[in-house]
Amino acid sequence: MYFALFLLLLVAVPLGIFIYLYRLVQSLPLNHPVAFLEELEPGDERQIVVCAGDDLTQGNMGANYVDILEDKLDQRLYHVVNAGVNGDLSEHLVNRLDEIIACNPTHVVLLIGTNDLNAMLDDKNMATYRQLKKISEKPLTDQYRENVSLIIEALKMRSRARIAIMSIPLIGEKLNDKANAQTQAYAEIIEQLAAFHKITYLPLQEKQRAFLTKTKFSPKRKYKPTTRLVATTMFRRYVLGQSFDKIAALNGFLMTPDYLHLNTFGANMVAGLVADFVEGRA
Repeated sequence: MYFALFLLLLVAVPLGIFIYLYRLVQSLPLNHPVAFLEELEPGDERQIVVCAGDDLTQGNMGANYVDILEDKLDQRLYHVVNAGVNGDLSEHLVNRLDEIIACNPTHVVLLIGTNDLNAMLDDKNMATYRQLKKISEKPLTDQYRENVSLIIEALKMRSRARIAIMSIPLIGEKLNDKANAQTQAYAEIIEQLAAFHKITYLPLQEKQRAFLTKTKFSPKRKYKPTTRLVATTMFRRYVLGQSFDKIAALNGFLMTPDYLHLNTFGANMVAGLVADFVEGRA
């Protein structure tokens, strides 16, 4: 009997942890666009800042820069809406534009593309996106460029918002890694699109590169398929209760716990760029 109970626990506990983490990843932030519109009171004249993107913006797979931004801004003047969805690629953001525009934003900040690139880097990553986000083919840079252009054009035509787009962050912190040759190429695409559409460009990746160069930091970890390290990070954070900052340190990083997401230092870097844009300093 005790052996049977042991076997049951051996199966039930990991399964319970998996279900808990899966539901956490699938949940939406409390201030997502639909919830914001439901709670917005008539006559509220505060400016509305929408941060639109993927897991970097949703902020429960790493430190939450949107929450930090909300603390930086005067909440008597601004609403901050979190339109980030874990795992989203640029094609998913195209499909969510209606709910973003419905918020009637005064400012929209775009941070999208990390998952487009991550899916291209490795077949294991692609398999994960295929399963969780229902994509059938590897995204291509031309497709990414087209999707981002569609997003910007729709926001310019259908909203009053001032628009900014941010370069995607580094993947890991090894500047000469193959992954970061690609992140640099994506940053160049984003900067070109910002110039073409006459919107504000926010140089996140450039700030990260300058910081790592200045500190002469050399991480121990080279890029590897990210699924395992992301899963381990989520387990450490939400089961063991370790902070993203502690996990980053244990994994030998300064700005990320797991190659893809942000610790508090990285999230503050993003929030600072967004606050500068919103308050007219960028």
